[in-house]
Amino acid sequence: SALSDPDPRVRYTACEALYNIAKVARSSCVAHINEIFDGLFKLSADTDVQVQNGMQLLDRLMKDVVTESEAFDLAAFMPLLGERIYVSNPFSRQFLVGWISTLGSVPDLDLVAHLPVFLDGLFHMLADANREIRTQTFDALNQLLREIGEAEEVDYAPLFHVLVTHCSSRDKFTTLTSLSWLHPLISHAQALMLPFCAPVLNAVLSSLSHPEEELREAAARADTSLRALLHQSNAAQFEMGTVLHALAAHLSSAYVPTLLAALQWVHMLLLKNAASVLELAPQLWPPLFKCLGNPSEEVVRLALEALAKMVDGRDQHSAQHSAQHSAQHS
Repeated sequence: SALSDPDPRVRYTACEALYNIAKVARSSCVAHINEIFDGLFKLSADTDVQVQNGMQLLDRLMKDVVTESEAFDLAAFMPLLGERIYVSNPFSRQFLVGWISTLGSVPDLDLVAHLPVFLDGLFHMLADANREIRTQTFDALNQLLREIGEAEEVDYAPLFHVLVTHCSSRDKFTTLTSLSWLHPLISHAQALMLPFCAPVLNAVLSSLSHPEEELREAAARADTSLRALLHQSNAAQFEMGTVLHALAAHLSSAYVPTLLAALQWVHMLLLKNAASVLELAPQLWPPLFKCLGNPSEEVVRLALEALAKMVDGRDQHSAQHSAQHSAQHS
């Protein structure tokens, strides 16, 4: 391809020729969009200024062609974008974010259905050293979040997986954005997110004690919405064992905000379904007893109250079991 020629003059001439053809052909170019996009992607990292200018002119034209065409096949195009989403070159990243934003602005294109292809890569770009790329990526993600909120059907599993992964990012901006997505996504998904509530809970509780106030506030919003959702849900909709396992780990936390939130979760679950909690209680007893030695009076109080409820519930269960046993043998 002339677009990959070692001579920058040839690459520029190829851009110019393609631009002139596309300007006349318009929608007829859509049949070759994957090949043109691939060529543009390679040129996005070109170091020659003239080639860059030619590429940008062609790029803008092709975006216009795609947005006005009814023949554009998004499903055939997205794997091509997905294969390139982890690129590290800043100019190529800007190129990809620009295409994602353009495709997201077309009402007839369901970009939400293809989120698993590129969402993780976008979140990786939030940690880019270039401020402009971080801002463009953040804006693109906000646009996608709005589209998710308006979508009738969303595959939430890969979305929550991406968010949970990036909640533990070393980059503050990436972590904050991931945490900030959780509250609206939980509110929109409702019961559809319950199968993933344990890893989400784990990410949220870890962030409640973050040194940065912004991150703590975002985690608190997610914690509140997730706890409210589980409180009003049917116990059969989520796996109690995995939730308690996540809580048990955080009941050993050295940080008071995380401890308090985990204890509040234990109280909520005991109130909601004490029998299920008691069946799985062995994993809770040791960390709850450990909480009794915490310097925080509030932590000690909540731990004592939880232990009292669990002991009381266990005694009631034992009494009921004995009564049933006696009745069967009388």
